[in-house]
Amino acid sequence: MQVTSVAIPESTDPDDVSVAVQAFLNADLPNELIELLEKIILEPSPFSENQHLQNLLILTAIKADSARVRDYIEKLDHYDAPEIANICINSGLYEEAFEIYKKTKSHGDAINVLIEHIVSIDRAAIFAEQVDTPEVWSRLGKAQLDGLRVKDSIDSYIRANDPTNYAEVIEIASRAGKYEDLIRYLQMARKTVREPQVDGYLMLSYAKTDRLHDLEDFLASLNVADVRRIDFHADFQVLDIGEKCYNEGLYEAAKILFTNISNWARLASTLVHLGEYQNAVDCARKANSTTSASSLIMLIVGCGSKSTKLASKNANSALLRFVVLT
Repeated sequence: MQVTSVAIPESTDPDDVSVAVQAFLNADLPNELIELLEKIILEPSPFSENQHLQNLLILTAIKADSARVRDYIEKLDHYDAPEIANICINSGLYEEAFEIYKKTKSHGDAINVLIEHIVSIDRAAIFAEQVDTPEVWSRLGKAQLDGLRVKDSIDSYIRANDPTNYAEVIEIASRAGKYEDLIRYLQMARKTVREPQVDGYLMLSYAKTDRLHDLEDFLASLNVADVRRIDFHADFQVLDIGEKCYNEGLYEAAKILFTNISNWARLASTLVHLGEYQNAVDCARKANSTTSASSLIMLIVGCGSKSTKLASKNANSALLRFVVLT
């Protein structure tokens, strides 16, 4: 005890300290070693900033008295932070690891601990607000997306200005029907990403949310070739946006899309569903296709039989005119 409390702490000889430390290690006396190292490191001495001794103090505490670790982390500055943090994680001392990363401004590692080990997305969100870096916001966005917090995830990705995970965001947001939020994300993504899937889902989202003026403005900014085919998912065949809208009953949006690419046959069918029979006839004539003609006749007959008396009269009139003119 005399050696611990007086002789070694007052020594300025590294060999004396080394011999004493090694003796405690060999004797497997962790508590006594902690007491010795505290006097050497926490009290003024030539060895207070010695990295090896600071590492040893924290590592010994991790094994023998973990309640002391956080205090050492806060008081000491010269230990090997990445190594000690990793050992804390492997020892289940997640809060201590988080404190190390936060203290050393290793923000990406810090939020990973909150998300992967402490498992608190709410705390991760608070931390992201505090440090406000793209790396942290992006990591938070991924965690929120994994937890199906779609709106929060998109908010975080926008804060990060990070479109790199667009495929997964599109898949999960569209599956959840979060098209308004998806529009915000895709608008951000298009500033740096030019991918058919991004453009396609932005148009589809405009259609789904009945933002038809935005759809028209967006189409006006694209080349016709860009509009014709959009790959909605790598596992599916390339789909036509207008067809998708048509099949989902989004006829006003389909009308805008088919008009933009002058697809007269599909536009004619769409106009029938909208009750615009005369315009449908005109488009069918422009299509100049026997298949389109017969399909339109069947569609008009079907729609006419299901409509009101006035609509049925208009449908029959349009049908008669179409038959005569063809």
